[in-house]
Amino acid sequence: MFPYILNTGYATTSGIHMLMPVEERANKTRHILKMNGMRLTPYWLALFCADFILFLIPTTLLAILVAVTDLTIFSDHLIQFIVGMLGFGTAKIAESYFLSTFFNTQDAAIKGNIYIQLLVGTFLPFVLMGFFSDGSTQNS
Repeated sequence: MFPYILNTGYATTSGIHMLMPVEERANKTRHILKMNGMRLTPYWLALFCADFILFLIPTTLLAILVAVTDLTIFSDHLIQFIVGMLGFGTAKIAESYFLSTFFNTQDAAIKGNIYIQLLVGTFLPFVLMGFFSDGSTQNS
């Protein structure tokens, strides 16, 4: 159940990564920056780094919580858990940037992101597991 709670938490908060791309597109900031000599690669790299730092705050708190509460399945492999979360954050931010291209306002982006993330990241795996499961359980 923990991974689904974790995914729900990130689904409801990952919309913050969509704010700048949607605002940048609405206000034509990219064109202004380009006219002033700013290249797009450093702009997007800096935006990604800032969003990754925002992602690191709850991830660090989660790692501390896992270590303190000794949540066995994660605390026994804490390094792999942290590395996995960092990879997850990188993919989640890139996915948020991609999804932001489908929205015109920040409000619509955040609300739409929650529905898309919950549908694709939580409910779809449940449905697929139920569909492809043979119904038997194995004891190891």
